Amino acid sequence: MIEIMKCVVLGATGLIGQQFIRMLEGHPSFELEGIFASSRSKGKLLKDMWRLPDFECPQEFEDFEVMDVSELPMMDFEICFSGLPSSISREIEHRLRAEGKKVFSNSSAFRMDEDVPILIPEINGEHISTVEIQQRKYDTEGFIVTNSNCSISGVALVIHYLSQIGNIRQVIVDTYQAISGAGFKGLQNTNFEQNVVPFIQKEEEKMVAEGKKILGTLDRNLNFVPAPIEIYPNCARVSSVNGHLAAMTIFHDEWTQDPASYLKTVESNFQGSPYYVAPKHPIVVMEEMDRPQPKLDSYAGQPTSAAGMAAPVGRLRDDGKVLRLFVLAHNTIRGGSGGSILNAEYALANGYL
Repeated sequence: MIEIMKCVVLGATGLIGQQFIRMLEGHPSFELEGIFASSRSKGKLLKDMWRLPDFECPQEFEDFEVMDVSELPMMDFEICFSGLPSSISREIEHRLRAEGKKVFSNSSAFRMDEDVPILIPEINGEHISTVEIQQRKYDTEGFIVTNSNCSISGVALVIHYLSQIGNIRQVIVDTYQAISGAGFKGLQNTNFEQNVVPFIQKEEEKMVAEGKKILGTLDRNLNFVPAPIEIYPNCARVSSVNGHLAAMTIFHDEWTQDPASYLKTVESNFQGSPYYVAPKHPIVVMEEMDRPQPKLDSYAGQPTSAAGMAAPVGRLRDDGKVLRLFVLAHNTIRGGSGGSILNAEYALANGYL
């Protein structure tokens, strides 16, 4: 018998919040009980606030009434999926943790805290054990788990798998990030039309710090030990709607296997997982010389419930010392709501819920 757990979504009128709601429709383990946003949206119906590109408002949730997140009641729910802005998320998420709730957050507010994991289950599933430190520290059954910054999610998958066949010393990453990465305001910003803006506030700093934490290890006391890898990002906003494309230049020692062949082996041999939003193949190697492309490949991932959760990789070129390639990640799915839902599925399967 499948255990059904009650959940709520915070930030329900935002782009990430609405991705949460869409991806929870029909979920076999999580049942949506309520949706919350700012006081400006209090009392309005979800169907009247729905703006998520490419998707209709889920019929089973369209008459949900938006509640005020500042008046968050002690509802009967175990799990909170947070798409709140970082400016307000820290206070609210900490309070929920103290009240015993399990918070799976897209916010950056807690990502670099010493006892909060930035979880990507295919890479660092063991990091979830750090929630035990939170529970002891705050004397609560609650905890906070974060997903990664959207731009590092696909990049970290590539580094993780290639690290199995050789020592990676440095990585230069140039990102071409979709306007949806800036939320609904980004979709409405006419400055992004037919343009490239070579600056995204704090994005490059997040990629460096979060990448080293995600790819790092835990010591015997469950302290994070950063990965000994140097990441040098350059981040730009481009006019594509969905999907962050990253050009990676990887400086490495000698590989034990050909990297392109190895990634194809990873793709073909990956056993998948029992999780609803987990892709059958987290890495998808593309043969075409002009792929991956955000317009064509952002929704890579099988089964249908995992669409947007795979990271397509293409244009691998290696001269023996430097490997160049492109990787794509759907910023609001793999690098957003889907990443958090996968983290909750992983926590449930491993006894943390």
